[in-house]
Amino acid sequence: MKGNSKPLLKYMEGSDTRFIIPVYQRNYDWKKENCKQLLDDLVKVVIEGRPSHFFGSIVSSTEGSDNIIIDGQQRLTTVSILLLALTNLVREGKVACDAPYLADKITNDYLVDQWQPEEKKIKLKPVKNDQKAFNRLFGDEEDFVLDSKVTQNYLFFRDQIAASGIKADELFQAIRKLVVIDIALEDGDNAQLIFESLNSTGLDLSEADKVRNYVLMGLPRKTQESYYEKYWNPIEEYTDYEVSEFIRQYLTFRTAKWPNIGKVYPAFKDYAEKQESMEGLLVDMLKYARVYHALATAGTPDAETNRILRRMVQLETNVVNPLLFSLLGRAQDGFITYDGLRVALRALESYIYRRLVCEVPTNSMNKTFANLGNEADRLCGSGGDFVSAMVYALCNKSGTTRFPDDAEFEERTRLRDFYNMRQKNRIYTFDRLENGDSYEKVDVRSLMLERDHGLSIEHVMPQTMTETWKRELGPDWERVHTEWRDRIANLTLTAYNSKYSNRPFSEKLAIKDGFKDSPLFLNKWISQQDAWTEEQLRAREDLLVARFLELWPLPEVDFVPKKNDEAIHTLDDDFNFTGTKVAAYTFAGVRKTVKTWKDAVAEVLSQVYEIDPATVRLIAASSEYPGNYLRLGGKEGNGWYEIGNGCFTYLATSTSAKMGLLDAVFERTGISGGDLAFEIRLEEEDTDNDE
Repeated sequence: MKGNSKPLLKYMEGSDTRFIIPVYQRNYDWKKENCKQLLDDLVKVVIEGRPSHFFGSIVSSTEGSDNIIIDGQQRLTTVSILLLALTNLVREGKVACDAPYLADKITNDYLVDQWQPEEKKIKLKPVKNDQKAFNRLFGDEEDFVLDSKVTQNYLFFRDQIAASGIKADELFQAIRKLVVIDIALEDGDNAQLIFESLNSTGLDLSEADKVRNYVLMGLPRKTQESYYEKYWNPIEEYTDYEVSEFIRQYLTFRTAKWPNIGKVYPAFKDYAEKQESMEGLLVDMLKYARVYHALATAGTPDAETNRILRRMVQLETNVVNPLLFSLLGRAQDGFITYDGLRVALRALESYIYRRLVCEVPTNSMNKTFANLGNEADRLCGSGGDFVSAMVYALCNKSGTTRFPDDAEFEERTRLRDFYNMRQKNRIYTFDRLENGDSYEKVDVRSLMLERDHGLSIEHVMPQTMTETWKRELGPDWERVHTEWRDRIANLTLTAYNSKYSNRPFSEKLAIKDGFKDSPLFLNKWISQQDAWTEEQLRAREDLLVARFLELWPLPEVDFVPKKNDEAIHTLDDDFNFTGTKVAAYTFAGVRKTVKTWKDAVAEVLSQVYEIDPATVRLIAASSEYPGNYLRLGGKEGNGWYEIGNGCFTYLATSTSAKMGLLDAVFERTGISGGDLAFEIRLEEEDTDNDE
């Protein structure tokens, strides 16, 4: 690798030289504020008479007469756009220019090689979509690609230069003073490592940009372009260019571990290195990019499945997507029927919504859905009923991962404040209550988001009490109002909220567009009442609770798990180890048999201490969890066990607490819970907390 300082235009000039932006590069994305800064800097160069202006570096390799731009495409593309805008302004007479041949000089020296065949005349070749937009700038304005940043920045430069009053000659002389560091790679230089080093801060590149570079950079250019056309560009389009999030969900689906959104690239790199071929991996990613698109757009071949998916999209629970990848992928491949898929989706919808109503903590849901597919596979074995196994596993969750039963769901439905829910959850709730499974739907979601004359939540008994309402509710009106105001029994939908205001119930019924005129299902029963007291509130509550149980049922499953003498669960699995007996564990590729959970956890923590003693000792020095279960100094006894060099852990706890301790220590030391697997003896129980 060698580099030297030179004017950017010296780098760009000359015939028989093209600048190729390889397909592994991201699209051009300079914003108007970046272009404005460049133009302001160039004006200062003119006004202040600066001898030069540093403009960063350009890293490239050569293939014949082509310069392959590894880093610096944004600057190179921007200056090419600026030069093109300047030449067109000169030719149109919209900017003053003393040099009669300036437009031709710029065009022939820096933008076009007139001796090349038509398809190679333009010297800069951006990535596919940018290339189309850039090439159109050399033709009629009516053919411009207006939604491209390339075009938008061209129009910005054109308008700003024309309005600035600066002469074309002066601006061109300022551009000539832009200086770059030209870094040319030589044989043997590793372009990928150099690229990673140049972009190590991660400030400019998204995780998806880094993945694309990793996938395509080291390949021959024809293979790069082939893979880009066949795989990467369709992946971008199917995911609506949310590629980083798609890859995150894809990796979770394939590895059962959620990578941090800022660590998608290293997680992908680790996964990719274990695959047989890069093309095979891209084929698989494209398959699930189509699944991602089907989930986002509710675009499966089955209409009823799409209805359920549209509802789940309303809930905005992306953590379930890795499991949905598995379900939709199996349906597409014929391993489960669409009838089975609908059973699974309805169970998941009920699970998510019941937990929302019951306000069960959601911090475990990412792990639950990441591991549920693998858990179902283990339960049903090869060729078994995956959907039944998945629903069975879901219904048998406990603690913070539980599927709330009818009793809990009914109780919370009666008591829950449905008015002050998050907007998306409130809209979803009232959409389901109004429409149910009817094919004749009111577009509740759109109407509740509409600013003028849309639907809103109406308190039948108003939020602000009047003397009339107090008399109608009776002497206990204050308690009734406090208890029932925001509960589901007192809430409905109307497009006339301000008209209803806090009028007496009789007026809300009878006024024009009142309850008696309302076509909404939710208002039919209300319109048949002659008063609105605690009696009506209790009656409507019973009706709505029955509807909740109907719309979000607890699945019925008759699945019987396949019997095994032993089952294997990783620390990352959403599995309750309470009441089980451990037979062995495998950590860091080494399997060891043990008799008790205490032995297993103590030995694993000892190995963690060997791997990273500094972090473990740092944890032990803290008084906060999990540090309060570790200590430095002392001796063994009374539940304390030495795990290394005067560092002790307290293990006179339940199995669940031991697993929590391991989980917390693994998280702090950066060790994946998937690297620790336990073999469980299913026919035996372990009830001794100390063991």
